[in-house]
Amino acid sequence: MNKKKPFTEGCSETTATPVACAPLILGDSRPVKLSPLLFSTAMVKAILEGRKTQTRRVIKKGTALEWLNEGFTPEYISDPGNAALCPWGTAGDVIWVRETFNEYKNQFYYKASPENIENSLWGKDLKTAHHWANLPPVPAIDIVKWKPSLFMPLKACRIFLKIKSIKVEKLLDITEESCMAEGVLFYDDKILGRRFKDYYSDASGYGHPDHDFPTENTARESFYSLWKKINGPDSWAENPWVWVVEFEKTDRPASFQ
Repeated sequence: MNKKKPFTEGCSETTATPVACAPLILGDSRPVKLSPLLFSTAMVKAILEGRKTQTRRVIKKGTALEWLNEGFTPEYISDPGNAALCPWGTAGDVIWVRETFNEYKNQFYYKASPENIENSLWGKDLKTAHHWANLPPVPAIDIVKWKPSLFMPLKACRIFLKIKSIKVEKLLDITEESCMAEGVLFYDDKILGRRFKDYYSDASGYGHPDHDFPTENTARESFYSLWKKINGPDSWAENPWVWVVEFEKTDRPASFQ
């Protein structure tokens, strides 16, 4: 039995050019959507430092991917009227960032901000326990046991991102400018020029003495190494469809509980 094609209001199943169909308009009265999204520690730092204003996430199986495979254009899929297709909504909606964290005596701490731990009550207690265990002194950050971002509760969230735009594109269509917007780490060397972090190697003992990590020549090569580390060695060559989410930091929404 043939599977019935999905279509929006105003479209017929025999429409030859699906891009011409009118998306379902939700209207200005639609409430702001609040959605969680996991970020690695490196990318949380990039957000806090103002380097990261975009994120790309693979479009997984579901209506959006089905429509793309059936010939609907990326522009149609990402149209604000089709906001229900994207897990995070559309422009104006808000993402709350899930990051690696821990809680101690009703205070939250975050791996991306280790400077907040050393002289805190938690840091002092960690070092005291370390001392009484007859272990050599080390920074508190080296003793901490972190909880995965997946388990971070709503009340622990400290970073909120307002969506500026949603696009759909193939991963390999990313530009050098967008790779920079993805927040890749870089420094400027007087001799070698701008150098970008190699996230896949992620070792020490390389490169600039003040920036102890292996480097790449371009932001695109750096983003490639980051994508490969997060999504697997073959993920780049697969060139999947991705959601391109552009955002800016915003205040905690009043409705956020």
